[in-house]
Amino acid sequence: IQYGVDQPATLDGDALVVASGTYAETLDFRGKAITVDGSAAATLPVLDAPVPGRVVTFQTGEGPDSVLRGFVITDSQGLGGGGVLVDGATPTLADLEFRGLEDLGGAALLSSGDGTRVLRCVFEANRATVFAGGAVSSGSTSDVFEDCRFAGNVGASGGAASGGTFLRCTFVGNTAEKSGGALGGAHAIECVIASNEVLHGSQGGGGGARGCLLEYCTVIGNRSTDYGGGAAFSTVIGGEVLFNRCTPELYSARGGGLYLGTAEGVKIRGNRATGTSFGGGVHDTILVNCVLLGNRAKTGGGAYYFVGQDAHEVIASSAIMGNVATYAGGVHYSGKAGGSLSESIVWGNAPTQIVMGSQLIVRYCCVEGGYSGTGNIGADPLLFGSTGSDAHLLAGSPCIDAGDPSSPPDADGSPADIGPLPFDAAWMGGAFPYCGPKPT
Repeated sequence: IQYGVDQPATLDGDALVVASGTYAETLDFRGKAITVDGSAAATLPVLDAPVPGRVVTFQTGEGPDSVLRGFVITDSQGLGGGGVLVDGATPTLADLEFRGLEDLGGAALLSSGDGTRVLRCVFEANRATVFAGGAVSSGSTSDVFEDCRFAGNVGASGGAASGGTFLRCTFVGNTAEKSGGALGGAHAIECVIASNEVLHGSQGGGGGARGCLLEYCTVIGNRSTDYGGGAAFSTVIGGEVLFNRCTPELYSARGGGLYLGTAEGVKIRGNRATGTSFGGGVHDTILVNCVLLGNRAKTGGGAYYFVGQDAHEVIASSAIMGNVATYAGGVHYSGKAGGSLSESIVWGNAPTQIVMGSQLIVRYCCVEGGYSGTGNIGADPLLFGSTGSDAHLLAGSPCIDAGDPSSPPDADGSPADIGPLPFDAAWMGGAFPYCGPKPT
């Protein structure tokens, strides 16, 4: 293949079409804007490293028109050195399979982060032995990965990837030694992050992700010791954080779902912090428009535990329902005096709804059994899902128009409601028969 690339007759815009087979060679595009394409072969051709070092190199200013498509890139001899190196270039990588590669970091792809596009690729069973990024190490979020799959990769941190932006990607069964079972320092949009693990979370945690921006992702079934079974030190917008687990190792388990971050518009359900543990759903995380349902902590704060030192609004316009701990099944607040819980529903948690180790200002909330404070109510919130499975308000709910009068009005111009979702008269809460069958 390299012989074809090097020929003077191979010009920008050309395509080299590669047949099936195993090619024991390294490949350097040498700055040419060409396509090297094995996708039409009966079986994908294999690029197999003949010597230690990267199998494919882009380091001469290649741009998006330098395309590598349709290959398996592997290291069958275990020589080490990894798959693709991108340094000061922005090539396009498409329909590739990176399998069984090993290097110090970014075993499948090591990129300087200038804007490489990676499309429909598979990263499987790659290993970084020392540094971040079991499969991918990117210098920034400018590298974009679309519709890729990461499975069974291993790294010190960022078991699948460190850095980069990921759209509609799947991360399953990746492992990190220290932090970010799947992702570290990355931006993920509409991704599935499932069944990843951090082995020694005392060094960072985040079974699914650490230090990431996660938008509209599903974070499910991940595990970490000590910190953040689902994610740690991350911002989560939309999506779901489900059935993640945090267990103690050196310290107590903190945050079955999320640890030390922010969450907006997120459903946080069925997460657990086991052993000596605090915050089955989240620990030290700022919540806005979230639903916390059915989370558990062995010790305190089945849904929520806060011990941070800053006094600010920690929970706003959320629903905290059906969570369980030894004490403070709902909210356990031990932070600096002056934190605020506002316009939220706290209901059906066991054994208690709210426990304060220091002053938490509770205002304009619906709390089971009632709670002292401005604008608080204790009547049944009347939700479509009585256990919190659907947090939409039924007609006649006491939470309608009962929010803080100084809050912005709802979309229909009415006063703010209590809870994560404003009253919607058209909401059906599922599929219902419109009418019965008729003979005609």
